[in-house]
Amino acid sequence: DIIGMIGLAYRAGKLTTGFEDTLKYVKQRKTEVVLITIDIGKNTKNQLINDCKLNNVLLVSVGNSEEWTEKLRLKNKVIGVKRSPLSANIIKLLGSLDG
Repeated sequence: DIIGMIGLAYRAGKLTTGFEDTLKYVKQRKTEVVLITIDIGKNTKNQLINDCKLNNVLLVSVGNSEEWTEKLRLKNKVIGVKRSPLSANIIKLLGSLDG
């Protein structure tokens, strides 16, 4: 499941958490996918949409902040997955959820 894969990436040190940190990595093109909660603020979401588009980074809404806190122990609403084999696996998993 996607939450389990995010947890694995977190333990492996392949995540950035929080808006500012994740945005920095997006602009440096060190992030392959950004995950946000469905209850993120509109302005934050719009800025991430623009910066992810500009830097060719996949942006996906996954779960809500309550679920992230409960299952991942993360209070942030923004997570960036650094470029790595784990990010490729997360992207594949997200693709399988769509279809």
